[in-house]
Amino acid sequence: MLKKLYTNKSNFSYVANYLYVPILAILGLVLTTYILVKFKEEYVAVFNITYLTMIISSVVILFGLSDAVIKLSKNNHEILNLAIYRLIKNSLIFLLIFSIFFLINNFLDILKINFNYILGIYFSPLLAINKIFFSYLISNGKLIRFATMQITRVILLFSFTLLFLQVADKNYCFGLSFLSCELLLMIIFIYTNQIKIRKVYSKFDNLRDFSIKVYLNSVLLETQFKSEILILSIFLYQKESGIFSYMIFFFEGFYEISNVLKNILTSKYLDLINSKNKLKKAFITHGFFNLILNFLLILIAIFILYVLYFYFNIPAFIVIIKSLLIVSIGYLLFTFFHPSENIFIVFGRPEYQSLYRLLSSIFNIFGAIIMINFFGLMGACINLSLSFVFASLLLLFFINRLKKDNGY
Repeated sequence: MLKKLYTNKSNFSYVANYLYVPILAILGLVLTTYILVKFKEEYVAVFNITYLTMIISSVVILFGLSDAVIKLSKNNHEILNLAIYRLIKNSLIFLLIFSIFFLINNFLDILKINFNYILGIYFSPLLAINKIFFSYLISNGKLIRFATMQITRVILLFSFTLLFLQVADKNYCFGLSFLSCELLLMIIFIYTNQIKIRKVYSKFDNLRDFSIKVYLNSVLLETQFKSEILILSIFLYQKESGIFSYMIFFFEGFYEISNVLKNILTSKYLDLINSKNKLKKAFITHGFFNLILNFLLILIAIFILYVLYFYFNIPAFIVIIKSLLIVSIGYLLFTFFHPSENIFIVFGRPEYQSLYRLLSSIFNIFGAIIMINFFGLMGACINLSLSFVFASLLLLFFINRLKKDNGY
């Protein structure tokens, strides 16, 4: 059976892509637990918010280019070159605008901004270009190479964060770790994949048009279900935000499981777009598989948290367990639909995905503001669970619309 698994290229792609998830989970758990125990909850929040500011900035800079590359760059290297060329122009404009804001803010002393967050914003173009490289690998079905680069990123971030926590000031150590990770990853990407970046003079209006269509979806994708971290930091103390951030780490691990399946399915859907029965079967089987897998992972996470509580005797772990249980109720429903999110892009209807993201984000953000003000940390957890339920219902609605549009 194992011989059959590893000699089948498709199955080996599954194994390779799921391999980086346990590595991500183990290294991430060790790293965030180390920060929580050694430096307290506040620094867990700083670590996560640094990463969040870097992600949001990179998506703003990308302007939908990474999703457009998934759709259009299959066997087309010129699309990749054009996307990178446009990314460089977008980055220069974005950083110029932010620099002006930063200078005005310093002069008027309006906001106190942690230097880690500033570094995350300035170095976000590195994350953006790596997102394009990852999209190119997905589009061309290079899933084993995709998994290898994901594993490399996790190991690099883990190593650099531990290093800079020891040798650098806490006011900028996280920013330096993300910078070092993404810079080295970009160099490895270019070298190992023999990527030749050059200016392209073709207009490729379809790249511009498609990236505009998916832009809103791309921005909302990265902020979806993470807005509570920022809102908690604004309305409550960073301690509560740190506890929530630690709990969210587990769900980001679970979410990454779904993302692996989503990346595999996106490549698969591109091949099955004209085969209705096979596409339906892939949708249902992968949805149930993802739901069962995530349920088992949640049970394992609860067990690990209890072990950490009894070992370190830190009450925050009990609060984290309660938070995780609340969010899990809505999240498990969402896991059935999440692997097929990119089906809208595959069928050329990214506006459905953008609208789904917009509505679910509005529900989540306004719900978080209300629930956090009334119920604090537990309010954030209840709202996130309800947001997953609402997002699932929206996905079901727009998938049915897509079926009618394509005669399914």
